[in-house]
Amino acid sequence: MILGSFWNLDAWSAPGSYKVLRGDTLSGIAHRFNTSVQTLKRLNHLSSDLIMAGQTLNIQEKVIAGLPNETVTAIKKAPINRNKWKHIVIHHSATRQGNAKSFDSAHRRRGMSNGLAYHFLIGNGRGSGDGVLEIGSRWRGQLNGGHVKSSWYNGNSIGICLVGNFQERKPTPKQLASLQHLVKYLQTSGLMQQKLRVYGHKQIKREQTLCPGKYMDATIASMAKKLG
Repeated sequence: MILGSFWNLDAWSAPGSYKVLRGDTLSGIAHRFNTSVQTLKRLNHLSSDLIMAGQTLNIQEKVIAGLPNETVTAIKKAPINRNKWKHIVIHHSATRQGNAKSFDSAHRRRGMSNGLAYHFLIGNGRGSGDGVLEIGSRWRGQLNGGHVKSSWYNGNSIGICLVGNFQERKPTPKQLASLQHLVKYLQTSGLMQQKLRVYGHKQIKREQTLCPGKYMDATIASMAKKLG
């Protein structure tokens, strides 16, 4: 098993990858490189924990503009309506945990036929990985959001939700990093016809909410100022 294996520089096949040695386990490799089994399985499209000696594993995300390469590819793959989107509205889930699948189910139970109300969701390590960005079906289909009361804002605003209750505690550093990378990418990648304005949910008129919580106020104000 991994505890009986010695560090071997020859095991590296390329920067950001690792060549599996005899006796290695996925959990042992995850521990060695300060990552998780879930992340390794996602990066290498593994359906189980089974690995074989000689197999090369990706152990680090390939990043573009601070976002994983596969995430950027998925964002660009959508049939983006460049003239549709004018705003970004940032939310918190007001829950301790969750992921795109669980919120999609909850929103469908509330009568939302398109499921997950947001276009993007950023995990906090409870239900999905800390800082992991999940792309919702509303972005993939370029559908209106369901994240605010206003049908006008839902029709022209990209909804981004961070898992957590930020009226009670701060978002994680990884969540904030993912949010900043995503907002900057949407703003500067040339995907949009116009510059997107950034708001916290409670800044939208007549919404009557504390979302996304007091611990997000400074972050949103800073992003709005930087992005003009």
